[in-house]
Amino acid sequence: MSKKQKKLDPRVVRTRRMLRDALVALIADKGFDAITVQDITDRATLNRATFYLHYQDKNDLLIKSLREALDDLVADIGPPTTDEGQLIVDGALRPILMVFKHVAQHADFYRVMLGADGVPSFVARVRDYISEITLKWLSFMQPDPDQATVPLEIVASYLSWAYLGVIVWWLENDMPETPERMADQVRRLMTLGMQQVLGLEAAPV
Repeated sequence: MSKKQKKLDPRVVRTRRMLRDALVALIADKGFDAITVQDITDRATLNRATFYLHYQDKNDLLIKSLREALDDLVADIGPPTTDEGQLIVDGALRPILMVFKHVAQHADFYRVMLGADGVPSFVARVRDYISEITLKWLSFMQPDPDQATVPLEIVASYLSWAYLGVIVWWLENDMPETPERMADQVRRLMTLGMQQVLGLEAAPV
C-alpha cells in the first residue's frame, strides 16, 4: 500500500479497493469497453452515489487504479538508489524477487491487467519502470557504455520485455514456481546468457 493510501480513512481505502476489484473482475468477464458504472457498483455492492464520491467515471477509476498499482509496486521494490544517488546492489536478485512477490500478492489484478484482454497502457508503464531500473543496474555494471557491444538502452529494453514476458507466463500458468525460484531463473537469463542457460558451448561472436 502506498503512503498516500495509508493516510486515507480506512473506510475510503476499503471502498476504493472494492471498486477496483469489481473493475478488474468485470474486465476479465467482458472487457473494459463494455463495462458501465452501474456494472461496477452492482459488482461491488455499492451505490452509484458512492462511486461518484471517489471517481468521475470508469476511466477515472481505471487511471487511478493503475497509478495506485504502480505506486504499490515501486513501494514494495524500494528505491533503486540511495539518497546520494548510488545504486543499491545487494545482489541483482533483490529487485527481481520483490517484483515476483508483489505480483504474487496481487495476482488476480496483474493476471487481468497484463493478460491478452488487459490494458495496454498499464503494460507499457510497468515495462517502462522495469526498463528504468534495469538500465540503472546495467550502468552500474558497465560505467563506460562505449565498451558495451550493444547500447545499454537496447539491452535494458530487451531485458525488460523478456522479464515482463516471464511474469505473464508465470501468471497464465497459475504460478507453478515460487517467487524465489522465478527470480533465480530470471537472474540466470539476465546474467549468464542464452548459450550458458541452454548448456551450449559458447560460439565466437
